[in-house]
Amino acid sequence: MSNTAATTKLSFGQALAGFKSLPGWMQSIINASVGMGILLLVWWIGGLLIASNPDTQAFADFAPGPTFSALWYLVETGTIWETIYSSLYRIVYGLFGGL
Repeated sequence: MSNTAATTKLSFGQALAGFKSLPGWMQSIINASVGMGILLLVWWIGGLLIASNPDTQAFADFAPGPTFSALWYLVETGTIWETIYSSLYRIVYGLFGGL
């Protein structure tokens, strides 16, 4: 007797049918998470490309790594609210200051 294990291959159609059977709120969370993950990946790759080019190296601090470390510093020191306030003040003044 030969002992062969039955292997099942999941096709794209079956995976899509499984995804469609999930509740709508879970589909939304999965879609949002995958979309944010793709956006973060593209941002990270763009940051690496900018940092590796000597002509655009001045903008390397806008990459995700330096951005998240600066955000952590603002949260750690408690100065994030001052930063948020000053940014919102400039936005509101720019929108309504010229009226």
